[in-house]
Amino acid sequence: TADGKDNIICNYVKCTFITDASSEQMKELADEQQRIANKIYRMTDPDIKFQVSKADISEAADKESSDKLAFLLHELPFGLQHVEQNLIGTETSVNIGVAETTDEEIVLTTSIRSSVAERSEEVLDKIQGLCDICGAVLKDTDKSYPAWLPDFESPLISLFKDLYTKMYGQEPAFLTVHGGLECGYILKNSNIEAAIAMGPEVTGEHTTKERLCISSLYKTYDLLKAAIETV
Repeated sequence: TADGKDNIICNYVKCTFITDASSEQMKELADEQQRIANKIYRMTDPDIKFQVSKADISEAADKESSDKLAFLLHELPFGLQHVEQNLIGTETSVNIGVAETTDEEIVLTTSIRSSVAERSEEVLDKIQGLCDICGAVLKDTDKSYPAWLPDFESPLISLFKDLYTKMYGQEPAFLTVHGGLECGYILKNSNIEAAIAMGPEVTGEHTTKERLCISSLYKTYDLLKAAIETV
C-alpha cells in the first residue's frame, strides 16, 4: 500500500503468520511459489521475488478467521473485469488498494471503476456475496465513481480530432477507458452535456514506476489551449 491510497497497484505485499512448518519447509514453499510466479508473470513481472524470514510474533487470528480471510483474498474480484463492447479499452476493473490490520479487525479497501453503472453494481454484488459467506462487513459502498458512458458522436470528439490533426499532422487515437471518471462527477452535478478526458502519455499508472512523457505534456497543453480558444 502507499499512504492509504485505494487505487494503487502495490509493488510488494508482506504477511506475518504462525506456522508449524520448519524453516526448510517454508524455504521450499517459497521457492516453489517463485517458480510458479516466474512462469505465470514472465512478461509482466519478470523481477517478482518471494522471500521468507522469521519474525517475532506472540499471537495471531484463530484458524477459522484465518481460513475465511484467505478465502476472501483469493476470491475477491481483482483486475480487469470487462472490456468495452467495441473491444477498445477497459470498461470495468477493481483492485484491493489497502489491506491493514488493527488490534480488532482486518480492513480491506477495494476500488471499483466502470463506465457502466450496472457493471459497478455487478462487481459490488459479488463482493457482498463473498462477505456474506465469510461473515465480513461491507461498508462505504457509495464512494464509487459515477459511471460515464463513451459517446463517439459527441461534437467534442470532432473538435479535438480536427485540431489535433491540424496541429500535429496525424489523427489522434480515441479510446474508451475508465480513467478520467472525474468527468462522471462533473456531468452528474452540472448542466454540462458532454465531456472528454484527455492527457499526456503516461506509463506504469498507479504504480511506483509511473512515468510521464514531458514532450507529450506540452502537446496536451497546446491542444487544450487551442480547443478553449476555438470554443
